[in-house]
Amino acid sequence: MTLPATDAWCGAAVVLDEGQCPTCHRDACEGACGPEEERPATGPDDGPCSDALPDFLTTHHTDVARDLLVGPLLARGETALLHGPPRALKTWSALEMAIAATTGTSAFGVLEVPAEARVLYVTNEDRAATVADRLRGLLAGKGFTAAPSGFRLLVGAGVSLDDPVWRERLIDEALRWDIDLVTFDPLRSVTAAVDQGPKEVQPLGQYLRRLIRETGCGVLAVHHDTKPQAGIHETRRRAQRASGGGLFSHMDAPIHAGDAGDGQTLLAPDGFKFSDDPAALLVRLVVDSDQYRLTADPTSVKTPDDIELHAAITDHLRSSGGGSTRAIAKAAATDRRTVTDALHALKGAGTVDMVIGARKAQLWHLVD
Repeated sequence: MTLPATDAWCGAAVVLDEGQCPTCHRDACEGACGPEEERPATGPDDGPCSDALPDFLTTHHTDVARDLLVGPLLARGETALLHGPPRALKTWSALEMAIAATTGTSAFGVLEVPAEARVLYVTNEDRAATVADRLRGLLAGKGFTAAPSGFRLLVGAGVSLDDPVWRERLIDEALRWDIDLVTFDPLRSVTAAVDQGPKEVQPLGQYLRRLIRETGCGVLAVHHDTKPQAGIHETRRRAQRASGGGLFSHMDAPIHAGDAGDGQTLLAPDGFKFSDDPAALLVRLVVDSDQYRLTADPTSVKTPDDIELHAAITDHLRSSGGGSTRAIAKAAATDRRTVTDALHALKGAGTVDMVIGARKAQLWHLVD
């Protein structure tokens, strides 16, 4: 037997089988779904909830340009993801861009800042003394003796993007100080969702959109990659190496930080939604007493793939003292043809050289 009923959530007419609960529509729930008055509303009480296209087009104008904060990498209204393996200067780069934004100076010496901006930096990972030392050194490296007032911090405050109270507090804080950029470093220090699947990541992505929508800020999330499988050539695009199922789909401006050899980090934009991918940068941290400077060079000659492969080859030759093409290909987790092309490019640049060994094997070594 079926019974007519009214859905307790949205008021729509439904047909229930005998014994089904009018609130949750389950058989014999025994009140587990709670009183109807305690059920949350799922939408507006009455009236249309959709937009007619003419009204939508009148309200929402086509964006003609990104509202840039730091070069072409960071912009208001966008979520940027700076991700990579450990010790890839991710935090240093995030702090460098934050200081550049708040002081109106170039980031890495090459990325222009259109105007001074206000930044909120959030971390639950590093000690306050460590963060303070890095910021003092970076400011000194840019010639500043006074700290910018537009740079605000929440360090070790227990911020949690999984907590509804903290979510509201962050929006209030961003509105109170008219924040242009919110940096979460690292992202996993403020949420437990990022190393899980798309279902767990989705609420985080929705909140970041809400934070941007209600405050007008941009977001920079610093994150880590999944560990590569030993001995297997990496075939995933850089943006999809970030840990967490579906995180890439919630990001507008993914930037991968990878080892470029010789103490350098390769910042390689990959998968920008609202522009072509900006040029990659080779970044180096220079420490001079109590001054820290991050400097960068554009990568106009070699592609990011070439730079990473060349770094893997030179690191292997440096640690092993030399080796055959086969051994180098195995260490770099790629095929012999690709490694051979790279070795000849490095030989042409004067970085490596080759001698013929037993059975006409090509043996490669670094040039002193």
